[in-house]
Amino acid sequence: QDGLERKFYEIIIQYSSMKKNCFIPPHTDDKRKRLSLVLYLPGEDLSIEMQRNLGTIFYRPKKFRRAWKNSASKLLSDRKTKSFLKKYEIAHVSMFKPNRCVGFIKNDISWHAVAPNNYDYDRRAIVINIKEL
Repeated sequence: QDGLERKFYEIIIQYSSMKKNCFIPPHTDDKRKRLSLVLYLPGEDLSIEMQRNLGTIFYRPKKFRRAWKNSASKLLSDRKTKSFLKKYEIAHVSMFKPNRCVGFIKNDISWHAVAPNNYDYDRRAIVINIKEL
């Protein structure tokens, strides 16, 4: 034994297709996830409004609010989402643009979501997740 801790990881690559009315509520991802990368695949030039509305939303606690600590978040229910949005505000929206890849390191405050797709448009992306085994 050399005294070094060994960790093993797997890379999971998925194709994501979100049709009209689909959405992903606020969450922080599985506790084994270490890194997420999302490569956007818009099939045409989109308006700035569509790029913003189809992007990934990142949240932070509102001023003077304590962060929800949750290292193994499940998707929030409608009721919990309403409560969450009273305590959190949008910190950043990654625009849904061609050749854009958004990435983040998972932690217990890395809250993110995708707003409801209100368009007759398929929000497509390649999602690459690195998980600890």
